[in-house]
Amino acid sequence: MNTFWFRLAWFELWRNRTRTLLSIIGLAAGIAVLTSIIALGVGMRVHVLKEVVREIPVDLVEVVPRRLALGMFELSTGSLLGGSKLDANTVRSIEALAMVRDVYPTRDIALPLGVQGGQRLIGKSVYMDVVANGVDERLLGDNIVASQLHAVPGAFDVPVIISPQLLTMFNHSVAPALGVPRLSSDALVGLGFDLTVGQSIVLGQRGARGVGRTSARIVGMSPFAMRLGITLPLKVAEKLLAQYSSDPNLPTHYASLWVRATSADQLPKLLKVLQSMGLSVDDSAERLARVISMGTFLASLLGVLVLLMSVQHIFYSFVVALMERRHALGIFRALGARRGQILASVLLHAAILGFLGGVLGLVLGRLCGMAVDGVVLSWFDDFPFHPTSLFAFTWARDTLLLAVAMLAALGGALGPALAATRMGLQRALAQD
Repeated sequence: MNTFWFRLAWFELWRNRTRTLLSIIGLAAGIAVLTSIIALGVGMRVHVLKEVVREIPVDLVEVVPRRLALGMFELSTGSLLGGSKLDANTVRSIEALAMVRDVYPTRDIALPLGVQGGQRLIGKSVYMDVVANGVDERLLGDNIVASQLHAVPGAFDVPVIISPQLLTMFNHSVAPALGVPRLSSDALVGLGFDLTVGQSIVLGQRGARGVGRTSARIVGMSPFAMRLGITLPLKVAEKLLAQYSSDPNLPTHYASLWVRATSADQLPKLLKVLQSMGLSVDDSAERLARVISMGTFLASLLGVLVLLMSVQHIFYSFVVALMERRHALGIFRALGARRGQILASVLLHAAILGFLGGVLGLVLGRLCGMAVDGVVLSWFDDFPFHPTSLFAFTWARDTLLLAVAMLAALGGALGPALAATRMGLQRALAQD
């Protein structure tokens, strides 16, 4: 196709400026809604799963005791119906699977606990009750040097690991309230405090046969640590339970099992095998992701509706425009233009229209995202897990949406364009 048809398309766009502008605005509105809503959904999904829930390697899955969902409540079927629990036999059964590399148990520390310290941070010592669990040292070793997961005689007895989410909550909620500086992860590592075992304000000495006081130190951070508590290496946790628990028959079952597949590709197969063994997999993050994705999909339907309305407008615009141009198209036919050239010239007109509408929509979508970020993030400046942006725009997605805009315009113009090419030469040249 030579440059004549390009110049003709631009001439028609300019000649029918009002119709052109309305079509571009319709396309731009649909694309702007789509790009901003999809970017918001993707951004929230990534941020929630990474910061609010936790980010874990793709080859890991957490096995939890099977639970029975009863509306808003969940009951453990292990205790309710006498079902199997997660114990050493379960660990050995999972480790025997060909697609499993390692199994890492976790155990709840069912003891009253309290911590006291903070002199270095806020200028005075404070006390608070805490909850804790124990996690296999090998799993914690993904983020912390293994040598740091052991007591140092004369320095501290209990190594403590905290979650990044807990640090975020301290920096955005506790630190401003106390008027103390926010902490980095490096500044937090090495912080020591006293750990009271067997007594707390809320529980008293319930479940403990004695009260002890030991020194503890934060040795690192891990996504596998408790989000609202402290985590100890599993061997340290079991030692405290054996020393302070009033239960002569300590439970031998685990709170959960982290299972590492031999590769990420084996994970779907591993999930099916675990479920066939009667085990339950923690899918809370997956369910949350599905909810966010469904919300994004439903909200995106608004953009699709606007886009369909713009396609309808383009259809009627081209019907009217081609009726007005039928005499000129008849002259082109008489001068030797083929039907295919006529069709291509009309579709080129529509493609340019779609390109302009798509580009404008993408620009408006990004500007909308910047405006929402500026307003919303300023309101929640001190909110925990504060993101740098609510939106996740990508050039790849923008390119795809630009193609969608052009296809929408081509779809709206295709019917009238085909009708124009089928019009007889005598009718096309006839004057009204």
